[in-house]
Amino acid sequence: MRGDVYALAPASGGSIAEGTRTFLFADLRDYTAFVERHGDRVAADLVAAYRKLIRQRVRETSGAEIKVEGDAMFVVFPSARQAIACGAAILSDAAVRTQAQPDLPMRVGIGLHAGEPVAQDDDFIGSAVNVAARIGAAAGAGQLLISEVVRALVRTGAPFPMRDRGPVTLKGLSEPVRLYEVVWSDVSPTDSAALIEGSAIPFPQPARLEAPGSSLVGRDDELALLRSRVAALSPNPPPPGEGRVGATGGTVMIAGDAGIGKSRLLREALFGSAPALLYGACGLSEAPPPYEPFVAIVRSIIREPHGEAALQGVVPELLALAPESAASRQQAPDRDRLFGAFLRLLRQYARARPTVLVVEDLHWADEATVAMLQFLIGEAEPTPYLVAATYRSDELHRRHRIRPFLAALARRSDVVTIALAPLSAAHALDLLQRLPTLKAASPSEMEAINHRAEGNPLFLEELAETHQLGRSAVPASVAETVLQRVARAGDNAGRLLQYLAVTGARANYDILEPLMGEEAALLQGARAGVEEHLVQEDDDGLAFRHALIREAILSDLMTRERRALHRSVGEAMERLHKDDPEYAGDIAQHLGAAGLADRALPFAMKAGERALRLSAAEEAARIYEHAVEWSQPSTVDRMRALEGLGRAYARDLFVKKATATYQEALDLARSIGSQDDVARITLRRTFVLPWGREEYASWQASWAAAEPLDQPATLARIASGLARRAYLYLEDDRGAAWVERALSEARRAGRRGQELFALRLQLQYQHRPGWQAKEEAHIREQLELALWDDDAVLSMYTDFYVRRCRESDEAERERILQTGRDYADRLAIPEGIVFRYGVAWVNWLTGRWDRARALSDLIRSRWSDDAPVVYPSVGPIAASVAIEIDGPEAGGRQLTDATARLRTTETWRALLWAAAHEANLHLAEGRAAAVLESFRPIFEPRPPSLYDVEDFALASRVVLPAALLAGDRRVLSRWIDDPTVAAGGAMYEAAVDHAGAIAALLDGNRNAADASFARAARTYLERGWLLLAHELAWQWSRTGSPAASEALRAAVTFYETQGATWRLQWLAERRYAEVGGA
Repeated sequence: MRGDVYALAPASGGSIAEGTRTFLFADLRDYTAFVERHGDRVAADLVAAYRKLIRQRVRETSGAEIKVEGDAMFVVFPSARQAIACGAAILSDAAVRTQAQPDLPMRVGIGLHAGEPVAQDDDFIGSAVNVAARIGAAAGAGQLLISEVVRALVRTGAPFPMRDRGPVTLKGLSEPVRLYEVVWSDVSPTDSAALIEGSAIPFPQPARLEAPGSSLVGRDDELALLRSRVAALSPNPPPPGEGRVGATGGTVMIAGDAGIGKSRLLREALFGSAPALLYGACGLSEAPPPYEPFVAIVRSIIREPHGEAALQGVVPELLALAPESAASRQQAPDRDRLFGAFLRLLRQYARARPTVLVVEDLHWADEATVAMLQFLIGEAEPTPYLVAATYRSDELHRRHRIRPFLAALARRSDVVTIALAPLSAAHALDLLQRLPTLKAASPSEMEAINHRAEGNPLFLEELAETHQLGRSAVPASVAETVLQRVARAGDNAGRLLQYLAVTGARANYDILEPLMGEEAALLQGARAGVEEHLVQEDDDGLAFRHALIREAILSDLMTRERRALHRSVGEAMERLHKDDPEYAGDIAQHLGAAGLADRALPFAMKAGERALRLSAAEEAARIYEHAVEWSQPSTVDRMRALEGLGRAYARDLFVKKATATYQEALDLARSIGSQDDVARITLRRTFVLPWGREEYASWQASWAAAEPLDQPATLARIASGLARRAYLYLEDDRGAAWVERALSEARRAGRRGQELFALRLQLQYQHRPGWQAKEEAHIREQLELALWDDDAVLSMYTDFYVRRCRESDEAERERILQTGRDYADRLAIPEGIVFRYGVAWVNWLTGRWDRARALSDLIRSRWSDDAPVVYPSVGPIAASVAIEIDGPEAGGRQLTDATARLRTTETWRALLWAAAHEANLHLAEGRAAAVLESFRPIFEPRPPSLYDVEDFALASRVVLPAALLAGDRRVLSRWIDDPTVAAGGAMYEAAVDHAGAIAALLDGNRNAADASFARAARTYLERGWLLLAHELAWQWSRTGSPAASEALRAAVTFYETQGATWRLQWLAERRYAEVGGA
């Protein structure tokens, strides 16, 4: 500590009078370690706060600051009582500050002594000052230690209880000094340097349980369990000189793989808590020394002042464990005496303070250590103390010496085992996000690190470090550990592990046996690998216990070695499984890695097709990328590989990649392929093009290429596509002809599903009353066919979900989504964004704005520039949400950009979407007439009665209030006077009621308006369309009815829930004008 500094530092302060004085010495505990952990700037701020705190209390208690150096302060008081009060106040203030800022603890220790010093200039010198400095050095964090002299001065009027700490030998003093601890708080001091009451044996400073350096995540339950066992050691504060009342000891065994966080859990539970810690660990050695962790504990006690002498007086048998001690020449005691001596030591400690015996890395322990620990565990509960031991479960082969010991502990009720599993993916990502080394890392980079580490916290941190350094290799510490284990396993295991590493994360025995040459070599190598915890049996094969083990083995291979191993594995698989599609990808990978591209290509094409059938688009893309690489330029093989790659990109909705890849394949097809190749690839390219004139022209080119082949199913599909595009470009006569051609070709092909799609188009062209219900019936039949054929099922569930929105409530919509999810789960199909997040416009209009924004963020992060093509409505909806929450300035630019892209397609539906979303901005800015003007060219060719439920809802919610604000009832006739609208279902009927309410308001009939608003709001609320219902409120309020006032209050609550600050302000400021007002 700082006794020499106090005694020899230069003086500062004012003039000093002679007489008896009480001296206070204070400093910060563990300040050097604090500086190393937090840096000079933070440490300087801590010292400044610490000095300010002390000076404030010194002024209040009539003290005088004599000297300050670094984190040490020397203060003098005219009264012992004032000095104790000041010291207690300082510690109390420091504790409050530490509780408020636990990451920056102020750990203060204070010592007091009184006497008649010698005044010299502006300083005090003499033995009284020296003793006070030594007592200050002995005080732990949170402790106020005083000498017997100070206690005598305040005996009849002590401001706090005092606890006798007995005679203590202090550095530099020839005789022990009796010390007392001032109990200034109900909470016991927490520093492990505190002295044992009634004994001269000091607690050792634990070298290994330093303050945790990183966040602990994903271990809340385990941490709570360990802390509860520590808390059981001291349930009630003990009276002075007595043992703890109701205390219970026990044992906690912490198991897990290397790096899983066993030591980290101990640090989190024990650092800074009340228990005193006796720490020892076992080390890796060919011949482990006996009692290694207990030897370490004895040596840590000997290192304390007068520790060896104290042990000699109380438990001299333990000094035989330390050769450097004075007793090293004595004959070692027998085992029973040694065990009993350590138990006496623990009992001495446990009387004074809750005590924890920590033994780490028990998997490396010798038999003597295991025997002593087993004995001490048996005495832990009644004594009481806590034993906390860690061991690596991945080191325990079947003949390991501690297996019987662990089996015996499993039968004890006072022993708890915490088995640490890898972190979940969410907790692993949480840990990575907290690491300063990954502040600039992208989510995808963190996902990659997480995937490699497989939830192991040490591996996560090691990989994060190598990532910061720009390396992706296995961390050197991990690789060295793995390769040492491989070497210990022997030659057969080394060869087997190389084959397994090249094969993958796992391999069946039927592949490994021919590679090893004989079954005996395979089994011997497998057994050695299992016992070294490198691999584990997995069904009828072997698997690496961790991905980084495989990476470490691969990193040790030369390029030529890898190529030869890949060839051996590939040819073995080819002999055994060449006709099995499940193995095609693996065979292709190994033959390709061996440089045998011509042999790898056919297997890659089979594997890519299989991956597409299984909806594994990413895997298919990876395989087809290799196939393109392995094929020769300007060949049919290259054309087909490119076509497969385009299909994989299209399935994953990477539009630009798919379009470019298909175009490259199409160019080859036109030069070296058949007419069938040209027709097929042209149609595939057409499917991925975004709405627009180019896409329409590509449909026409697809027809031209396919018509000579006279394949009715293909022609039906293209004719339906052309009918749909003609409808979007207002070419109704041409579109109707294409519908008839699609029906004819579908019936000629016997494809009922294609016929139903054409019939749905025909209903829209004819738009007779009730056409929406008939279309829904066709969709139901299409869904049944899709389920029967197991083809395009999720697409049909999506169609059915959207069309049912015209009638369904929230519960029914969720049931449809859940049914789709269940189907995807049963067949292991990626379920798609719709089934995870819902449909964007439904989220918007039902008030699930958090989903709408999450969906927008996901789409933009995953598809980037392709996002407006993949989900064109998501961007405008997210912008509209931003307007509601923060106003026009927040979402206006985003909305304008998104709708500008929609308008470039020139289709009437995209123009409707653009107008509907731009109307959110126009209405927010008070430009209702602009809304009506933007919809006029849309309504003329396509009135609302033709719209499906999405288009109808988006248009109705902005056009109808715009008519009210503009005082223009002409547009309302498109809802009120067309019987086809009301026949569409509940959503359509509610909009007709809404339009009727607006018309009644504009006519001055408030009672009729009130009734119509009430019907519309009721319909929307019953079906969960919360935004549509609450948007009626401000319009309804113009009737002045009580129901309207209630609706307005409900709307305010809705917008408060959404956090729509701007909309709430808009409602609060708006004066609801009379009919016709703006």
